[in-house]
Amino acid sequence: MSRQLLGGRPTVLLRYRAATLRLAGTSESAVLSLWSRYQAGQLDEAQFRTLAAAVIAAHNARAVTLADLALAAVLAVELARLVVPLGLLATDDRPRLREALGTLLARAAALELPGADAVERSDAELAMMARIARSEPLAAGQGTFQRGMQRRRVPGWTRGTGPAPCPVCAGLADGTVLAPSTVMYTHRGCSCVMIPTERTPG
Repeated sequence: MSRQLLGGRPTVLLRYRAATLRLAGTSESAVLSLWSRYQAGQLDEAQFRTLAAAVIAAHNARAVTLADLALAAVLAVELARLVVPLGLLATDDRPRLREALGTLLARAAALELPGADAVERSDAELAMMARIARSEPLAAGQGTFQRGMQRRRVPGWTRGTGPAPCPVCAGLADGTVLAPSTVMYTHRGCSCVMIPTERTPG
């Protein structure tokens, strides 16, 4: 079966994916700005963790709202009738994110062992912070989209990718219809989306 590219899907799904990528990008930029201040000694560890967690949590909340609106819009187009958003709300992710950032800071400290290359260490630390800031809103949106499909009793979904997915996601986007209860495999930074369908699994 051919891979499910979003180019052939309703415009609203394309716009939704683009919006989630922009959201992930602004989250990443904001956290990396805080990381730069932390590295410069302008923020202590507690301040960095608190501020970065708040930034990511705010973007997660926006991703939840965006996914709720996008699903309603997709179904409205498919069903040719008004579909009202469910009003799904984000949970307070700040405590979990502060803990996750603490774990990353501990890993960053481990990279500062004697003999470690300074440039490679700096690049690795930057990549860790960028990854969590970018992947969190994407995951929040994906989870909300699935939760919305379950609440709305959507019969099934297929996986949709962008133009240049990773090999694993490309292999999974084969048009197979899955149940709304089936969790979509994702990885850090995954931007795949669920494509609602009236078809049922099997």
